[in-house]
Amino acid sequence: MAAAEKWLANMLDECRLLMLQSQQQEVVGLLFIYTEKHDAHIGYLLAEQYWGQGLAFELLQGFINLAGTQSQWHKLIAGVDESNTPSIKLLKKLAFEEQASKENGMLFFEFNLKQGTQ
Repeated sequence: MAAAEKWLANMLDECRLLMLQSQQQEVVGLLFIYTEKHDAHIGYLLAEQYWGQGLAFELLQGFINLAGTQSQWHKLIAGVDESNTPSIKLLKKLAFEEQASKENGMLFFEFNLKQGTQ
């Protein structure tokens, strides 16, 4: 628990955080946004009980639409563990393009906001 609290504190210190809640005010998921120059690096977490319900798709699609209105961002960059097949499929479905770079078992995907693709 202490390690999780430390990780969350670091993320909150370095990133913007969007929280997805259920109608009962339970935390369903989190979207982290770290801005670097004209790019927004994103990461997302969804509570396991909500997997497979299309919520991650809705969360990311809504964020892409919002990000398109932010003129300072040119692209979104998402990193995902190479073994996380559902997230890889999700990013591809949302028109993120896989990049050639790979680090420590992480794949990287980009969404170009300036092309208007989605």
